[in-house]
Parts: sequence; C-alpha cells; structure tokens
Amino acid sequence: MATAMQPSLEHELRTHGTALRRLARQLVGEQHADDLLQETALQALRSPPRQPGPMAGWLAGVARHLARRHRRTEQRRALREQRAARPEGG
Repeated sequence: MATAMQPSLEHELRTHGTALRRLARQLVGEQHADDLLQETALQALRSPPRQPGPMAGWLAGVARHLARRHRRTEQRRALREQRAARPEGG
C-alpha cells in the first residue's frame, strides 16, 4: 500500500539507519541486530506514523517495541523447552 508519506519514510529509514543499527545491537545483540533492523523497517513501512513529525524517536520506539516482543517470545520458548525436557536417565 503506497502512501504519500512512504517516500519520506524510506528516506528517514536511510537517514537514521546507522543510529537504528546501533540501537538494535544494544537491544538484541549483534547476532539479531540485522533482523530487528529489517523488521523495524517493514513495520514502519506497513504502519507509518499517523501524524507527521520527527521520525528518529518514532523509529526507535518501533525498534524497542519489536525488541521487547522478541525477548518475550524467546523467554516463552525457553520456558516451553524447559518444561518439555525430560530429566536425564528418566
């Protein structure tokens, strides 16, 4: 779905890419930073901000939200695996 705001948003993603990459590394570590950055860009393009304004903070908020969701998912997965694991020798 193309909007009049999309070209500006794409420009903002390029402009703030270095800062977003740094934030992504801080939030999820080097191993998952590129995935978070890509997911942030996709989310921003799918659901751009409702009102015009400074984009750096908004994009950082999107990245933080996605990072929290990633951590919750990983915690739940680890808990499920722990519960499903059988004791050794049993």
